[in-house]
Amino acid sequence: METKIDPTQPGWKDGYAEELRYTFSTECDDFNGDAGACFRLGEWHSVVNTDREKSLEIYLRNCKQNNHGKSCFNAAAIYLSKKNNKDDRLTNDKKAFELVKKACSLKHIQGCDIYATQLFNGIGCKQDVNEAMNALKTSCNKSYAPSCYRIGSMFLKDNENLGMKKDFSKAKPFMEKACRFGHPASCHTLAVMYRRGDGVEKDEAKFRMYAQMTKDLVKATGERLGATVPEVQIP
Repeated sequence: METKIDPTQPGWKDGYAEELRYTFSTECDDFNGDAGACFRLGEWHSVVNTDREKSLEIYLRNCKQNNHGKSCFNAAAIYLSKKNNKDDRLTNDKKAFELVKKACSLKHIQGCDIYATQLFNGIGCKQDVNEAMNALKTSCNKSYAPSCYRIGSMFLKDNENLGMKKDFSKAKPFMEKACRFGHPASCHTLAVMYRRGDGVEKDEAKFRMYAQMTKDLVKATGERLGATVPEVQIP
């Protein structure tokens, strides 16, 4: 069973944290053992030891040596979050781009989503809309609802800077997929489309269905977070 870092566990302050570090380090075996343990060792240094540079070192090695997609992604996140001068920021953006590119090639879905973001905006790379769309489709096909929603949203308005024209009919399948994955905003968008007849025939029954799904998903999310969520208003 995977051992997770949880500072709230009983006995944490009585040596449990150090036991975890020892366990992760032993199972990692100088990056010749379990790549997942190496990743958790990086997490330990980030969360428990609050040493991001040490965690970055571990993530980078695990990414390079063990092709561990989540380690590639976490290393990229650290580079992207660094607040440096302009020249250092450009260097860090380039390093992050190569890391999310590798993470995406290893089918890390969030890695593909961030890889797409960098490609769309030319962050650390040359802008490449086609490659960005392919990356989003990869993560969408792996059931990552935010990527499906992002693709669908791009067809809801003209994006001249990306060479894309508004096309509600192209947005619909991506919104449907994201909605099936439990993405409230996508269900809400479908409700609006069926109410207004945007790219679909007006259908009051489907409007009510997607409106209710939106409300149910928002309510469920709010309850999980311990919040009171108001009813979603559909125009």
